[in-house]
Amino acid sequence: MDTEFGKIANLTQNMEEAESPLQKQLDRVTKQVTIFALCMGIAFFTLNILIVHSSFAASFIFSLGMIVAFIPEGLLPTVTLSLAMAVQRMSKRNALVKKLSSVEALGSTSVICTDKTGTLTQNEMTVNHLWTASNEYDVTGVGYAPKGEVCLNGEAVNVKRDPDLSLLVAAGALCSNARLLPPESEGGRYTVLGDPTEACLLVASQKAGIDPKDQEKATPRMRELPFESRRKRMTTIHQLKDPLDGALRVAYVKGAPNEVVRLSERVR
Repeated sequence: MDTEFGKIANLTQNMEEAESPLQKQLDRVTKQVTIFALCMGIAFFTLNILIVHSSFAASFIFSLGMIVAFIPEGLLPTVTLSLAMAVQRMSKRNALVKKLSSVEALGSTSVICTDKTGTLTQNEMTVNHLWTASNEYDVTGVGYAPKGEVCLNGEAVNVKRDPDLSLLVAAGALCSNARLLPPESEGGRYTVLGDPTEACLLVASQKAGIDPKDQEKATPRMRELPFESRRKRMTTIHQLKDPLDGALRVAYVKGAPNEVVRLSERVR
């Protein structure tokens, strides 16, 4: 919550619902009419008792009738119908309004400031760290372009010589349904088909010198258990080349850390 995104989230979560200018004006008018009606009722009640000499009950009923008569009963349906008509006019301009009370404020707006993906964020996920049981690696490069290296203490490493690291990036690439698309023109940007999180794992494997397509050919996918809210993880089962009977298979899993750790018995 100390990051810039956290501060924005805190602002949105702590926003109190404020009244629109129309609601404030109606509230003020309602109070003024109520005070005026009560004053007039008390005045007529006093005059009936002191001057007309009516009974207490008759004076009270007459004063009560005067108070009710001063209340503008048609105010509520009039305001509601006016706002409903304004909603219809705004819908013709492709503006959908959730609350009637916001029509008056939104209808008088001339400038709307908005933010979108590309201003604060680029909608591109990037792997910048890899961890194994023994080391922490940095991954250079930003975005979906497979340009970068895996470094240990500032020096590039040969991933294929490290079986743990090689297995890590290969598992990330194989347990994925995303596709990385090269730029269509010179100077263009790499794009992805699929989930951005899975796409950045593909990019990380290519930076490590491991081609996902070669991995798929070497260990073809036999079955997939897609990510869903109950399991909170995705699993793909692949066939390994066993020189004996060819029946050896491996399951690659990625998902919520607590779910993956809960299933684990050992750390490689």
